[in-house]
Amino acid sequence: MDSIIPPENNRPRNLKNLRNRPFLIVTTVTRPAKGVNTSKKGWHEKPGSVDIFERPYVKDRISDNDIAEASVVIDILNRTVVKNRYEAVPDAVAAAYYLDKYRDQVKKAMTVWHFNFHDRKKSATTDAQDDQKDEH
Repeated sequence: MDSIIPPENNRPRNLKNLRNRPFLIVTTVTRPAKGVNTSKKGWHEKPGSVDIFERPYVKDRISDNDIAEASVVIDILNRTVVKNRYEAVPDAVAAAYYLDKYRDQVKKAMTVWHFNFHDRKKSATTDAQDDQKDEH
């Protein structure tokens, strides 16, 4: 799998190139655990004092907000990491972990994307054929 994922320094930097294909975006939300007194100094240093939630979603275009807020962004079609906030975790490991963890969402998104992609392609072909008929 390492050969599929490009090294960190080869990540795409231009957001215009991050369109028209599915991306898995995972944002992490950290909140104080239930019953934790946050007014005490050092409350967050105790084990179990915070709850961490992941919110995965799939989009077909990346925005500046997505890049700013996401912990991980993976180009599903090319199996490449666009963003990995976890510096200690190599991109290949992060991609494998998240694509496996959210495989049901990825599979569903790929089915929808694939259907829509072929529908758009068919529509574009039909439009081009109609344009040719109008010219004659």
